[in-house]
Amino acid sequence: MEEIRQWMKEENPDFDQGFTLFCKYSRQESLIRFISRKRDMVALRYQLEKILKYNPKPNPFAKKNFARYMVAQIPVPQKSEEPKEVRLVVERELKVHLEELPEDLQRVYLEILENYKEQRIVHEKMKLANSDTGRGEFREKLIQLGDKIKAGWAILDGKSNTIQKKVSSPAAQINSARAFITKALKKETLTKEQREGIKTRLEFILASGEHLSKETLAKLKKRGF
Repeated sequence: MEEIRQWMKEENPDFDQGFTLFCKYSRQESLIRFISRKRDMVALRYQLEKILKYNPKPNPFAKKNFARYMVAQIPVPQKSEEPKEVRLVVERELKVHLEELPEDLQRVYLEILENYKEQRIVHEKMKLANSDTGRGEFREKLIQLGDKIKAGWAILDGKSNTIQKKVSSPAAQINSARAFITKALKKETLTKEQREGIKTRLEFILASGEHLSKETLAKLKKRGF
């Protein structure tokens, strides 16, 4: 929490540093997404003040959220002395769950996250550089990392589209519905939402002309379905 207090005390706090701290402690992904898109310093400061008040534990998915949602636009002086925007990180999400990807594509995704991390480090070094030459070298490194990230996403986009179609096939949807019902029936009590979920999936299975095992049907009947 002390790092947040120090950031709040700064006269002109850096947005990206504050956003890093927000990702570290917040579990509200919708807020993380909103603040990263708007780069809203007022909203960021307000949320960090709330974190100081409630003192939550660090989010174990902080690095993943930061890599996914942190968008930094940095004006970089060119030889013509005209500023040029460099977009470090573009908000992206996998079209399928990571565990649904084969191991080689999982490695591609994890490499993308590492490149995002390195971009952040190079960005900080570039801001501290005391010469145009130094800033130029760091800028080239940022461009190289950006190309690697772009290439990695191109691989994942092409492959995950195919995987997503397989996952979204009727057979996969039916298997998923069966699994949901089986898992839910193991619970001692069911919430209203869980009962609705079972009912919806049961109707889907039956409408598809598929069936459930006698054991599962007996359990459903016993639970009032």
